[in-house]
Amino acid sequence: MKKLSRKIFVVAHRGDSYHAPENTIPAFELAIKNGADFVEIDIRKTKDGHIVIMHDPTVDRTTNGTGKVSELTLDYIKSLDAGFWYSKKFENVKVPTFREVLEMAKDKVGLFIELKQEGLEEDVVKLLKEYDMINDVVVLSSLWGSLRKIKFLEPHIPTMCDFPKVSYEELYRVQEYYPNIISIHKNRLDKSFIRYVHKKGIMVNSWPINTYQETLKSIESEVDFITTDNPSDIVRFIEEILNK
Repeated sequence: MKKLSRKIFVVAHRGDSYHAPENTIPAFELAIKNGADFVEIDIRKTKDGHIVIMHDPTVDRTTNGTGKVSELTLDYIKSLDAGFWYSKKFENVKVPTFREVLEMAKDKVGLFIELKQEGLEEDVVKLLKEYDMINDVVVLSSLWGSLRKIKFLEPHIPTMCDFPKVSYEELYRVQEYYPNIISIHKNRLDKSFIRYVHKKGIMVNSWPINTYQETLKSIESEVDFITTDNPSDIVRFIEEILNK
């Protein structure tokens, strides 16, 4: 394949979730070690107003606790084991807070921050400014209105809209929310459409990419970002493909 003049960025989905429990500090640190450019995290707010890293509305799937994040206190969530379900090696790993992740990532890796609920925007912008990380993150969501609010609060933060329906009509609609990136599922990648998106000044992320063939298709489709559960393999696949 012809050598690309641009970089394809690797985003570790919930950290290196192939080799460590998702959305935990060990998964994030492993993603950094394995060459990811960005770590993707999911954020929600607790009952007492703290932002924690959790994909699901409840803690049930990834901890030994039960209940909705929005109805639980930080102290309760911090008492839970978020690693035992993956393997004994990660027993007693805790659910991290957003602040803890910012401290971990500062000057080490970029962050893709997914808003899993509305009402997080002001807190997110405030913390990013506190840690001087406005230029080190992308904020993403399927909640396009929240992304527009992020842009209003801090125009310099790049945003990425989840883009489940791939059509020109949907592209016209999403532009009203001023995204820098749209995220397209691997089964809906289309080079001609992506080239049109690029002409609009918008970049493209493909997900979830975990195999050599999926990586090849993403590169051939001319995406800018690849989101993966297995960053070490994808970093290697990209190098192999581009050096052919």
